Amino acid sequence: MSANNGIWLCQFCGTLVDSDAVRYPIDLLRHWKSMAESLALFEVENRSGAKQTSNFGVFWKLENRMSVLLNEMRQDLLQYPLKREFVLLKRSWTYWAAGHELCYYYDDHDDLEGMVNILCNYNLVRDVTFNNVKRYIFLEELVDHLSQDRTEV
Repeated sequence: MSANNGIWLCQFCGTLVDSDAVRYPIDLLRHWKSMAESLALFEVENRSGAKQTSNFGVFWKLENRMSVLLNEMRQDLLQYPLKREFVLLKRSWTYWAAGHELCYYYDDHDDLEGMVNILCNYNLVRDVTFNNVKRYIFLEELVDHLSQDRTEV
């Protein structure tokens, strides 16, 4: 046992997290902890009122709103670190992939298009749709966030 393994949550959140290991895997919890600690350190060290230049707050919000999608993207980028293009599909659709794109399915994520639109609004992905299939490119700031060394967590 070590304090480094502790993730301090309120009674409600602790029960929620402990009872759903699929939705809240250990890697996700450790990532959230790392982000919260980094944000707290940034705020303590920058109390002078200097404008925050980091996107810690944005990523924290996104991790809370769309953790399942971001974890899937994180795993895909771990497996395919040089891929940057992805499409949104339904599993029942016929799609002739070129082989260089990742696929995310409406069937797996409630409001997938809405989540990707939020990523576009934060300028973390770019819409490059040119046919009937929604197509996007990861921008490097999101790739860097999703590819952070998990051992730091």
